[in-house]
Amino acid sequence: MTFEEFNKMLGQQRSDKQKQLNEIHWWVSLSVSSLDKSQKDKTFTNEVTITVPSGRSTKDISRTKEQVIEILDKAKSTDIYQSVFVYMVAKVEDFFSNIIYLILSMDNRRIKGSVPGIDTLKKFDVDEILDSKDKNEIVEKIIICNLINIFYASPQKQKDYFDKVLGIKLDDSLWDSWFEIKASRDIIVHNSGIINEIYIAKSGTMARGVIGDKIPINKNYFDSSLAKMKTIIGKCEVSARNSLRPKKEK
Repeated sequence: MTFEEFNKMLGQQRSDKQKQLNEIHWWVSLSVSSLDKSQKDKTFTNEVTITVPSGRSTKDISRTKEQVIEILDKAKSTDIYQSVFVYMVAKVEDFFSNIIYLILSMDNRRIKGSVPGIDTLKKFDVDEILDSKDKNEIVEKIIICNLINIFYASPQKQKDYFDKVLGIKLDDSLWDSWFEIKASRDIIVHNSGIINEIYIAKSGTMARGVIGDKIPINKNYFDSSLAKMKTIIGKCEVSARNSLRPKKEK
């Protein structure tokens, strides 16, 4: 892979992910607006029978007018932001995975790099070598194995890997924001959004509550997190390009 090819693919990754995040924000805003209109529509809220999927295809359940209004209110104020927030974090993690793959593919020497806390592959099984058609396939298998281990590690260890192995250097404030965003996602997925010791430890000074609190995922947090994630993606692209740029061009 030439630097020009790397640069083009790197730029495409950034462009695609930032575009996806922008489009997510647009349709979430549209959805919230539609939910608000539905909540104010007396004809709609008087519909008390809701058809939902079930093991036997579909099932009708009844809700009072008050319950319908409450469902819509919770959806537009919290639920939609919380659900899509988890999806957005996955988009950024996918960008991280792709950028690691690109850098290690561009500069195979960095595959040997490691940081404490991440078990990168040091030896490769003989059968895997013999069953591979060429060196490139072996390198790709090693990179994929390392990717799995990198994403099993803590965000702090991932930061160390980005800095020391990939040469991607971001301001600590951006990393701190990402740590908190990741911790919020984890607490939503694994603890029903209730702050615990793990969230506090992961978030550090960026923690947005105390143990036992419900983590707030509202419009303001959703918007600010999206902006920070777009910034992280953009800064990663610039730093990665500078890290891999041929010395004579620096």
